Amino acid sequence: MVAELRDLDLLQRGNKETDEVTISNITEAYGALVVAGSRSREFLERISDANLDSDHFPWLTGKEIVLAGVPLRALRINHVGKLGWELHILLAHLEQVYDEVWTAGGLFGIVNFGSYAVNSIRPEKAWPGWGVELTNEITLIEAELERFVKYDIGDFVGRESIFRRKQDRVQTSLVYVGVAAGEADVRGSEPLFAGVQVIGMTKSGGYGYAVKKEPGLRFRGSRIHQARELLRH
Repeated sequence: MVAELRDLDLLQRGNKETDEVTISNITEAYGALVVAGSRSREFLERISDANLDSDHFPWLTGKEIVLAGVPLRALRINHVGKLGWELHILLAHLEQVYDEVWTAGGLFGIVNFGSYAVNSIRPEKAWPGWGVELTNEITLIEAELERFVKYDIGDFVGRESIFRRKQDRVQTSLVYVGVAAGEADVRGSEPLFAGVQVIGMTKSGGYGYAVKKEPGLRFRGSRIHQARELLRH
């Protein structure tokens, strides 16, 4: 998985010798399916007894449910920007769950999609991506994601850094815009100029087939408002 070694290192560094905890890497034992779309709940409930409505299964939560007769971990999250779930399944049962999902979704026009398709939709929704917009140098303050931080739950990894950055003057900000790029797609790491001065850089982008534009930029520096005005024209 994309963050396997990073997450394993984070867990191991937090595991003290006095803790009665054993950490095992079971990444290769699991596979994942992403089921997303405005009617995904409707057909998933056809093959599960779990209640998937928002009151019982809200956004950004996870549950162990039985789907297509298979116990699995379901997460109410995805990068498509629509209603959907990540289904984390033991590899031995992955094919069975896929077949049942495909059959149940047939009446709803289900189609397969890959990671490149997802990444073309992600910037349209202005979702920042891990390892692209969200890096070790960028806190949730710059990314305007502080709504996901709960300072009152006690200590957690990165708490001091986030709180300190909140008190300091932010030098970097994440900005979402559309760009008239012509025949060239925004790919990431291109410099952004105001006249002859570099005022920022792109982090990710690409053609948005739904909005029919080039979405997704990040600007660096104190002239962000000016950059918005320049690109607006």
